[in-house]
Amino acid sequence: MLQTLDASVAENTIVVFTSYNGGERYSDTWPFTGRKTELLEGGLRVPTLIRWPALVPFGIASEQVTIGMDWFPTLLAAPGAAPDAAYLPDGIDLRPLLAKGVAPI
Repeated sequence: MLQTLDASVAENTIVVFTSYNGGERYSDTWPFTGRKTELLEGGLRVPTLIRWPALVPFGIASEQVTIGMDWFPTLLAAPGAAPDAAYLPDGIDLRPLLAKGVAPI
């Protein structure tokens, strides 16, 4: 998929690969404690990989804590859109973090 994007519109295409709420309920989450449905690291901490050449520098890593609901305002803001003022999202726009490693406010 990424090779096809490279040949056409890769610079302005956002690819997000993530999971949510930890490993499968019987999975080994070492080195973290806890499993799915528990409020321990093994039930909450999941990786996210992002490819967004127009904004995100290649090869950076961050330990900033985020949550799935942050993707809505981030992806909404990417093309310059804004949420309806009567229905503001619960998440925050992660673009400052993604672009410069600046922690969101």
